[in-house]
Amino acid sequence: MKTIHDHVNLRNTGSTPVPVRIEFAHSTAMPVGVTGNFEARHPATRSVPPLGTGGWRAAGRLLFFCMCFAGIWARGGPIVIGYTNCLAVRNYSQAQMDEIGQLKWYFTHASVGENMMIGVAALHATNADFYQLHGVPATNTPPAVTQVGVIYEYDRGNPAWWQKCDIFKAAVTNGWRYPLVNIVMNKLCFIDYGADVASSIDYLFSQEPYFPETMYVYMTMPLTTSQDSANYTRNLYNDTMRGWCRANNRVLFDVADIEAHDTNGAPCTFTYSGLVCQYLCPAYNASGDGGHPDSPYAQQLLASGFYALAGTLMSVDRDGDGASDGQELIAGTRPLDRLSVFKLLSPTMVAPGAALLHWSSSSNRFYTLQRGASPMAPVSFTNLQVDAPATPPMNTYTDSPPITGSLYYRVSVRQ
Repeated sequence: MKTIHDHVNLRNTGSTPVPVRIEFAHSTAMPVGVTGNFEARHPATRSVPPLGTGGWRAAGRLLFFCMCFAGIWARGGPIVIGYTNCLAVRNYSQAQMDEIGQLKWYFTHASVGENMMIGVAALHATNADFYQLHGVPATNTPPAVTQVGVIYEYDRGNPAWWQKCDIFKAAVTNGWRYPLVNIVMNKLCFIDYGADVASSIDYLFSQEPYFPETMYVYMTMPLTTSQDSANYTRNLYNDTMRGWCRANNRVLFDVADIEAHDTNGAPCTFTYSGLVCQYLCPAYNASGDGGHPDSPYAQQLLASGFYALAGTLMSVDRDGDGASDGQELIAGTRPLDRLSVFKLLSPTMVAPGAALLHWSSSSNRFYTLQRGASPMAPVSFTNLQVDAPATPPMNTYTDSPPITGSLYYRVSVRQ
């Protein structure tokens, strides 16, 4: 199962892990200086000051240092998932899809959402190893245990638009959030073209400070095939939603943009009152009812948006702490808070030849701690703990290694 590793903190992770090295030599305890100003170079470790004066004190000889590697994550602004992002999913690597399969979702919707979930099921049926996401029917109350790779989808019907927002808000408050799921989404319907966009935004935005480990995803309103004033109103709503998400560094699942490009990628647009507006491409509306993207191609195209969204989260680091947004969701840290990061803290010597290891932990997570003689050879690592349950806010382990020489520790996390 895909896991996330940390050695000191994820600020320094790249394609090669960042190790903690401890060198034991059976001699009299003495302070050993650390070259340079360690805290200045690695501010995420400032919560653990050096013991003694001028260095790290140990029973035996202790040498602690970091091997730094440049982060591989793109510093990002807002995330907007549209048509072109969905097309790119077919070219994702298996490793990318394995990462995406580690996330948990909660999605409230009605009929267009049902079309999207049919597409999710169809993709999964074609190749379950590649398209790992699948839907599970849900309500507004979560179960005690949730599974990775699942979109818990609540078809709550079509009450008034503000009631849809109230239902979603109540569901999140009821527990559909961290630590049970990573991503939450609420989709309005094309019949909701009278919705107030500012209020729709505020329903989500006002909740975010209470549940910062949960990723709130904003969504545009689905369209119809009509080129009329109602679709014009939907476009006004969508343009405002897009502008707000871009200005406020938020995540947007742009349903309207996805369904407004035909199978050749040509935009389906019309002009109304001087505004270029999108409409649902008629070829996607197999039923002919004018409102549903219910052709198999359209359903699977929209379903690809879930993968495009998750894949983007796995590749950007919007708070600049060295961990991608997706990794932070899996670790249970806050994607928009650079001070919240999964890290293995500086070891403490508690007895001759014994090191106390401690790392930040989050609810409903499991940790595997390993020790090795080299950071470069994965086969050299030995499990010390496997799937140890979280004991928030910190997990600890005391290790008394049977050998002398250099040792490296690493810890991984899974949901």
